Amino acid sequence: MTESLLHQEPFFSPEELQQSILTKIAKVKESDLFAPIVLVVDNPLQGMLLRRQLAESLAQNEVRSLANILVQTPLELVEDLWQKTGNIVEPQPSSSVIEATIYSLMGSNSKDAESLQSMTTSHAIAGASRKLQFVSEENIKLMMDAEITNSTQCRVLELVLKARSVQSSKQPAEMCSELVEMINSCSESQVRSIGQVHLVLEAIPNLLGQTLEALARKSNEVFQYRIADLNTKTISDSDATTLVSAPDPWTEASIAVRSIFREIKNFDADKIAILYPDESQYLGQVINEIESAGLAWHGRSGNLAQSSFFARSLEIILECLNDRQDGYSGFDRPKLMRLLQNGNLVVDSIQIDVDKVRKYVRRNDLYADCLGWLEILDTLDAPSEEANEPVAKTHLKLLVQTIETELQFLSRCENWTQLGERLMISIKRIHEGLYFNLEGSIEERSLQEIQKVLSVELRALDELSFK
Repeated sequence: MTESLLHQEPFFSPEELQQSILTKIAKVKESDLFAPIVLVVDNPLQGMLLRRQLAESLAQNEVRSLANILVQTPLELVEDLWQKTGNIVEPQPSSSVIEATIYSLMGSNSKDAESLQSMTTSHAIAGASRKLQFVSEENIKLMMDAEITNSTQCRVLELVLKARSVQSSKQPAEMCSELVEMINSCSESQVRSIGQVHLVLEAIPNLLGQTLEALARKSNEVFQYRIADLNTKTISDSDATTLVSAPDPWTEASIAVRSIFREIKNFDADKIAILYPDESQYLGQVINEIESAGLAWHGRSGNLAQSSFFARSLEIILECLNDRQDGYSGFDRPKLMRLLQNGNLVVDSIQIDVDKVRKYVRRNDLYADCLGWLEILDTLDAPSEEANEPVAKTHLKLLVQTIETELQFLSRCENWTQLGERLMISIKRIHEGLYFNLEGSIEERSLQEIQKVLSVELRALDELSFK
């Protein structure tokens, strides 16, 4: 295997990252103040923050400014290289255009057109298309043929390829494939104007990596910065509050999770909290970093109730009850999938195999009201033997029938006291036996809070109504 020409630069903190970049930039600028520098970041906001942090560091060192520093996203870097190798750059379609294209393609298919969430679906598929922009069509087709790819995933990949086929501009993956040859055959002076490249990216797509390797072979220095492994640096104990500044949510989440290890020896894991301001920006990053560090993740927020599968199941049941009406049970596919993801389902002493049930639903393209599935499950012409998994079918029937039974009981409750008592029964019905042996855990504390609300606070509402 050929050794990579990209210089690997591990860092542990934003300060180390900034200092490492500034040191390398200053070395180049000693001989030529206008030597080109490129900072490659995941998104423009990250680039703006990083450039501001570098400027602040320069000011502290009494350096007024450094000229000719360009911040680019991977796409902008590829387009710049494409232009410098003598090609014409055609603008990439906007997100709105991609969404509209996919929505139109979905409308031409009867199965997709029946979806009540086609606008939402087209938005999600457009997001997948952007994430796959550096993946070649050949590799996407290989993904479609892979055994682990289900029918829904295949349909998404198919729509991504179709959307590409109707777009006039060249895809980034295509440009990368051709750039490797172009860079290898051109003179060093043609690409020398790119200058020193600093990669502050969460991940580098394979085709982009090949392009950067070709660039490095032309005497361009390319540095790749990565969060250092915990074992590479000792964290010193300190009681002081530390304020750090990071260029993006990914780096912030990484630093936050690593700082947890300072406290693990002194506190139980469920007594350490990570607070973040924006769920859409930070939640996924925090979960990924915690799982990568080998720590158990107990929920999606700092709210204790949301850290418990009991509370999450209660929330789903309440949503079903709220949505229930004539001709609609309230328990549909999205809520079922959330309940399966929540896991820990035991009904009538049967442990529900959530993975098999989830795959069964997806492979058989089951949508809309789950109650309606009970009439057709035995008549389904499954596309494969795997899809006709008898255990999954049995478990799915049991779960849907149980939820429907509980919703019927809940619908007949005449006051808050009855509703609270029945909700507690419903929770224990689908998590049978799991409320024992919880001493000292988050689940025990959460269940106690739920019982307090359902048996005490809801009863108090009835007492108020009679006064």
